[in-house]
Amino acid sequence: MDAPIEPSPRYRTFSTAADGRHYYWRGLGLRRGSNIIAVYDPSTELWSLLPTTGPLPPGEYGGCSVCVGRCLYTFGGYDGSSYVNDMSKLDLDTLQWTKIKTSGSQPMKKAVCGLVCVNERTLCCIGGYGIKGTTQPGSTFTRDTEFTNGRGWTNEFQFFNVENGVWSSPELRGERPPPCSGFTFTMVDKHRAVLFGGRQPGRDCRVNDVYLFNLRDMEVTKVRPVQGEPWPVGRAGHAACCLNYGQDDPQLLMYGGRDNDNKILGDMWTLDADTGKWTEVTPPESMTPRYRHSITATSLGPGLTEVLAFGGSQEVLGDTIAETIILRFELTGPSASVAGPSAGKWALVDVAHNDTRGSAQRLSEKRIRQATARASSVSETSDHSSQDRVRALEQQLRAAEQREHDIQRRHQLQLEEKDRELAIKDLELTEANRRHGDAERRAQLAEERAEGLETQWVVHRGMIQMTERQLGGGGWGVVKVAKFRGIEVAAKTLYEQLSSIYYRRMFIREMNMAARLRHPHLVQFIGATLEGEMIILTELMATSLRRVLEGGRISREHILSISVQVCQALNYLHLMQPDPVIHRDISSANVLLNPLPNGCWSAKVTDYGSVNTLRMLNTVNPGSPVYAAPEAGNPSLQSTKMDMFSLGVLLIEMCSDQFPSQEERESLFLTIQDRQFSDIISRCIDRERDNRPTARQLLNELQ
Repeated sequence: MDAPIEPSPRYRTFSTAADGRHYYWRGLGLRRGSNIIAVYDPSTELWSLLPTTGPLPPGEYGGCSVCVGRCLYTFGGYDGSSYVNDMSKLDLDTLQWTKIKTSGSQPMKKAVCGLVCVNERTLCCIGGYGIKGTTQPGSTFTRDTEFTNGRGWTNEFQFFNVENGVWSSPELRGERPPPCSGFTFTMVDKHRAVLFGGRQPGRDCRVNDVYLFNLRDMEVTKVRPVQGEPWPVGRAGHAACCLNYGQDDPQLLMYGGRDNDNKILGDMWTLDADTGKWTEVTPPESMTPRYRHSITATSLGPGLTEVLAFGGSQEVLGDTIAETIILRFELTGPSASVAGPSAGKWALVDVAHNDTRGSAQRLSEKRIRQATARASSVSETSDHSSQDRVRALEQQLRAAEQREHDIQRRHQLQLEEKDRELAIKDLELTEANRRHGDAERRAQLAEERAEGLETQWVVHRGMIQMTERQLGGGGWGVVKVAKFRGIEVAAKTLYEQLSSIYYRRMFIREMNMAARLRHPHLVQFIGATLEGEMIILTELMATSLRRVLEGGRISREHILSISVQVCQALNYLHLMQPDPVIHRDISSANVLLNPLPNGCWSAKVTDYGSVNTLRMLNTVNPGSPVYAAPEAGNPSLQSTKMDMFSLGVLLIEMCSDQFPSQEERESLFLTIQDRQFSDIISRCIDRERDNRPTARQLLNELQ
């Protein structure tokens, strides 16, 4: 029998449950732009990976999803550069996406908010983090002071009518939650939803507040702990679902998250929405702490709920993704058959660790055991006709298994065909890149013999619309915001004195190199113009590390994250073939930042003005002297270890929160109390370049 299909591991996934199945869409760790939706069916214990069609929703991760009938709705999210407030619908029968045209009191563009289904025509959305929009009546927006682009938290509350696409803002009574993100918002019966935890404005402000929403009466009540009773710690990035929804004694199940000490949690709790009491559930040893995961629940009958814990990150920084685990919760106790809150307690009664692997084989074996046991029982108590019926039942079960296998095989063949198409495209792209690389090498050789070069990165000056918004300047030129093909970009205009034939040829050489470099932590080179002023176009970033440091000290978590990302960029440059590339101007001004929804930074290295290959080095004292290695004045000694020295100085600046001038660098280094960073810095700024670590070695340590 073929191995069962399994979904790719990921986190920050759109997830929901409907018609007894679990649905998972997008998320970090999955190929960008994927159109595959993962579906798990508890009745067959099998996964299906189904291709969808139509205009895909723009949010790649951090958004919300919910099912209404045979349609899955997704809202909001983050696509890696911007927040969205689009609402899209997936028909679960045709697997076709439709972008919904919305009107009314629109929510702001945001992610990590809450979305629930109130009834067959109404969705409810609350809170989140994103770009400030029109402030809704009764709501509050709190700006994130770490950013300058209008991002922040909200507690806006809206209804969405799926029939006419209209957003509305009903008035809430009671104790409305403050602006928050990363919480859970879960329906526990037809009219009530529970909001728990999340991150509120302020540093390390992850809370353990509980709010009960009555969506019929539009009233909110804050549930307060009773002294001496157990209560989970504050957290964000956790997950929750409802046990026994639509039946007697529904309970909120909450699992995992990240607390204010940046510890990833693995605890599990149930909340009785009627009494407001928490009960801690002991998870099995096989379950690991995780956050940014999802849990979805389907009812297997009165008092029995199956929960699927999907994905999630096991590291604060990094991409270790947790395995998928299936749990079963049962209402137990001597009075479990009695309706009402006194009906017993919820307990974890069956665990299938990593249950998605080999599930088809397990299911087949389980059904055969059941049929065999049934046949044995019948043989002792029934006549031959009963045994014949049992054998007929066994044949029906095997036929059903074969049908399920055939369906899975068809899905697998569809995916394999799509993979082959993608592989062909990858080969074509690889061949195109190889031809392009050959052309670049021929152009570099021709440069030594003539002034003309193949310059496929050249853009026409008329396509660039400069603005007066200045971002900065340096020894090469002034950087302003410009518009190119309708999008905002960063445009560096080189000083007029650099327009000589010598600098023009050097400019062409550097742009040829910039066009070759592609890495998630290098600022994306777009193109350049040679018409009149020489202008370099790159992607526009929100701010620089220097500006952030000038605004105050950054956390150890941010220092580590930024260091890892800069080191990844340097490792890419230093391993370039056929010749290693060194940056030669690593500094806080040349590390640009974009904010992420989790409060961290996406860091990218910029400024190709001093980048050069080892083969072409001919510049004395490149870059800023504050960050320059001792051997920078001797071109024959310059190597990739120069960048490691500069990175060490940059770490001094981040750890001490002061500009590391050459006169104060040593004294600032002595003030650093963090022994791990102190040890790394001492090796990076060693005057003997051979004693410094490589980018790969340092990256392994940091990770």
